[in-house]
Amino acid sequence: PYLFRGPRPRLTLARNRVAYGGRLRATVPGAADLREINMLRPGATTHAFNCEQRLLGLEYNVDAPDRVTLTFPRGRNLAPPGWYLVFAISADGVPSVGRFVRLG
Repeated sequence: PYLFRGPRPRLTLARNRVAYGGRLRATVPGAADLREINMLRPGATTHAFNCEQRLLGLEYNVDAPDRVTLTFPRGRNLAPPGWYLVFAISADGVPSVGRFVRLG
């Protein structure tokens, strides 16, 4: 039902790789109205157990009406290296389409 609360944010990342503690620019129209930006590690399920499941909030700064700078985690303990989906969440709780980024 959350998809009926308003339009989905559009998220475009400047590149698809980032280092630990690195910054990454992203284009998000209406950036000032975002609730949060998260990264989600895709699952790796085996024997009905998903040991890869992670959802981390990203720090971000709004640089312009349609641009943000994301700051990624500094350490491997919180976010192991690999691929993550990044989502922008609107003030109404509507997520963007996820964009893959490789951390590490």
